Amino acid sequence: MLSPQVAWPAERMHPWRAHLVWVLGAAIVGVGIPAAFTGCLRLPRALYLLPYVGLTGAFLYAWVRWGRVHLSERIACRWIWGLLAAVPVGFFVVRTVL
Repeated sequence: MLSPQVAWPAERMHPWRAHLVWVLGAAIVGVGIPAAFTGCLRLPRALYLLPYVGLTGAFLYAWVRWGRVHLSERIACRWIWGLLAAVPVGFFVVRTVL
């Protein structure tokens, strides 16, 4: 006899519409935080980064918990590609900023 608590894959537990809500939420957080803290409050960059990192980190944590994403597995799976991509991207960012 099957138990009533069947473990379903994440795709069945969270329909695609729910994922779109998270994407919309990420867009709102990504635009809203800078608009509020630098546009309205006119915080300097050093102070602006504190709420930005805190709020985006909380949003990322909520998404990881909601989606049951295993970050350690994701990082261990493709870490070499991350390092290979980081070198040219880092070079480009340093050249652009400096």
